[in-house]
Amino acid sequence: LQIEATGTNDVDTLASQLARILAVDHDGERLASILKNDAALARLGQIGFRPIVFFSPYASAGWHILSHRTRMSQAAAVQSRLAAAAGDVVEIDGERLPSFPHPRTFLKMDEFPGISAEKWERLRGIAVAALEGKLDRERLLSMRREDAIRELKQLRGVGDFIAESRW
Repeated sequence: LQIEATGTNDVDTLASQLARILAVDHDGERLASILKNDAALARLGQIGFRPIVFFSPYASAGWHILSHRTRMSQAAAVQSRLAAAAGDVVEIDGERLPSFPHPRTFLKMDEFPGISAEKWERLRGIAVAALEGKLDRERLLSMRREDAIRELKQLRGVGDFIAESRW
């Protein structure tokens, strides 16, 4: 895990990001009720369905832009190469794993092989927004949903799908 825009090793921030990834930062009763009361969805509950969760709005928006109109495996390989080249890795049990690149990574470099010029500019815009605090999850959640979506859609490359995804 990384501390998305601060570059610090703040344990509370890491714990918050981990709780978000594991989806334990909110009450899951509503989802459980939906799964239980809908025959078509009930099977998902039995097989351990979990929604895809990103540790932050920055990582979510960045991944959506990076993977747009690209095979997921191809986007993941590019992300891994970029993170490794920039040193955006974490070590877990002796294994170095690339994380989603830090916002400053996109601002330090002018381009990266496998990422088009347009995607690169979109990723840079997302990085700037993250560093300015515009993608702070708590800030976005404190806003009216419509206002947060409207603000997110002002970012280059962020449309309805990205803006309306749950951060």
